[in-house]
Amino acid sequence: MLRTTAAFTMLSRFGRLQRAAAGGKRVGQSPVHPASGNGREPCAYQKRAEKYGIETEVLSASDYSAPADIHGEAWRRVTDTIAEVFPGLAWSPYVMTGATDAKNYQAICDNCIRFAPVIYGPEQMRGMHGVNENIETACLPGAVDFYKALIGKNR
Repeated sequence: MLRTTAAFTMLSRFGRLQRAAAGGKRVGQSPVHPASGNGREPCAYQKRAEKYGIETEVLSASDYSAPADIHGEAWRRVTDTIAEVFPGLAWSPYVMTGATDAKNYQAICDNCIRFAPVIYGPEQMRGMHGVNENIETACLPGAVDFYKALIGKNR
């Protein structure tokens, strides 16, 4: 993995959740690169934490989601719809190292495409996975148009 993040999503001290505190228990989430196994073996974060005397525990782990078939019909429908709704917008497949809900749909869907039809502004990018994460309402018409067009192609 070239670069990743660890997000501490909960913090507790003396059994109460708090925004910040010295000491206490922190619960974080971190993506695991597919090449490093299924997340059940000690990862780089755990090894680094041990170096500083910090205890870690994996509360849950799952295998990575299957990759999308970029030569398949579902991919073509999504990319055609992107070109239709967002003309001139460049798109490219890439390796998503973060976890998505796609793993929950793999049992019923052969090809889960991870895509959000939203053009994020700088403010949204700064708040991604942070406090007060949001999407501007100005971003929503494009998303609505995208889903209407995509659903229309699948009738």
